[in-house]
Amino acid sequence: AFATYMMWISSPALDPPNGNVNVNTVEAIMCPAMNATINHVLESYNLPFADVMTNTSLNGCYRVTPLPDPPRFVRIAYKFLFALFPTEWGLVSAALDSEGAIREGHVMCDSIVYWQTFTSPAVNTRTPINNENRAPWLSQAVSDSVCYNDANQPIHGTR
Repeated sequence: AFATYMMWISSPALDPPNGNVNVNTVEAIMCPAMNATINHVLESYNLPFADVMTNTSLNGCYRVTPLPDPPRFVRIAYKFLFALFPTEWGLVSAALDSEGAIREGHVMCDSIVYWQTFTSPAVNTRTPINNENRAPWLSQAVSDSVCYNDANQPIHGTR
């Protein structure tokens, strides 16, 4: 299957306000957490994970990139690729644009989440979300309940 869409997250890696954000923690913690979240969404629409998700070699992620570049990076971008038709992508991306997906997917506070075509240039298919248009999900004020300010925090509501 060929990728048609992507979701990618740009996470601040500066401490403060976010601790322990680097390529290793993104690959070890954030990639598998969001990969599991995506799997739950796909299951809810009876979409087979193996047919939809392409290039998940980095613990679920397709790419993990320090920005602008090491050793002075200030953000980590990580991407997930999807092979879906437009109608399916509409359902899946809407489900991932949710408080639950931010929490379950271990998204860092002050992140920006994008849903785009997998084209060059990429085109937004939903409005990107951030700590301004989704403050109740992505601001530091909810780092104890929705988003995260330390990569090593357990998923909220678990022990």
